[in-house]
Amino acid sequence: MIITVTFNPSLDSIYTLSQFPIEGDHNRVPNPYRTVGGKGINSARALLSLGADVLALTTIGGDNGQVVKSKLDTEQIPVHYFPIKGDTRVSMTVMANGIQTEIVEKGPNVETDIVLNVIEFIKHYSKTEEDLSCVSINGTINHCSNNIYCLLLDKLHEFLSPNTKILFDVSQPLLGEVLKNKNLPYFIKPNLKELSELLNIPVTKKEEVIDILSKTNLLSDIPFTLISMGADGAVARINNQIYNISIPSIKVINPTGSGDSTVAGVCYALERGFSNIDTLKFAMACGMSNALHEEVGRVQSDEVEELTNKVIVEEIDYK
Repeated sequence: MIITVTFNPSLDSIYTLSQFPIEGDHNRVPNPYRTVGGKGINSARALLSLGADVLALTTIGGDNGQVVKSKLDTEQIPVHYFPIKGDTRVSMTVMANGIQTEIVEKGPNVETDIVLNVIEFIKHYSKTEEDLSCVSINGTINHCSNNIYCLLLDKLHEFLSPNTKILFDVSQPLLGEVLKNKNLPYFIKPNLKELSELLNIPVTKKEEVIDILSKTNLLSDIPFTLISMGADGAVARINNQIYNISIPSIKVINPTGSGDSTVAGVCYALERGFSNIDTLKFAMACGMSNALHEEVGRVQSDEVEELTNKVIVEEIDYK
């Protein structure tokens, strides 16, 4: 069983246009593809597509929250909801000229008691579900303290089995605080932009990423770090072994949720005991499968199998 946690879900509208709207003009556009988003929701959707046992935990609030619940119920994604004050956020994505532009609301505030309720739910669940393999914390949380995920990590470490992997797919400033914490996640997945923000230096090339993963103490205690680089693939470090990952060229339809599908692939592979190299190939193939479709967080097993065979993973000797 895999649990995903999303504290800031959203109602997403994704517009695919031939050209970007003209500023200051009246732009009439085709109707968007509408879905429920949020990193953990997307990951849960991808895991369900892969046939995994998954439970998504998420907050909902206001009228938008009821729409979120209705849509997810229709998709038959197993979800447990935590009601909060405020209205669930909305977001808009525009795909035009090969460029993805997003307008994303900050979302409602999440009080500490909601986080504690989520922790208690996972604690109770872990006692009844002996094969809980992964808990994946995904995306932002609007809280008065950037240390709130540190509290979450500390509490999870108190009761989760060492065999249950804790994954964190979050960005700055939350990720920076997590990496300074005594208790750390098993896995993180910053992209190039997020890595640059984390280290406060520009990072654009694979050679730079490899050098950072081999030398930066800030990341050295994380067992599994995956730095995603879009069409350039990724670089990973798993237990002090660095891997260069190259992916085939694909015709991208909608990249939204590809990173979340990659995280889903990692969870799936960890649960099934894949080797390091097979884990990386499978995870990247999941991300690519998502990008081949308009739907977000939908991966197809036949595509994943085909793409997995085209992903190249090389061990890098940096010592």
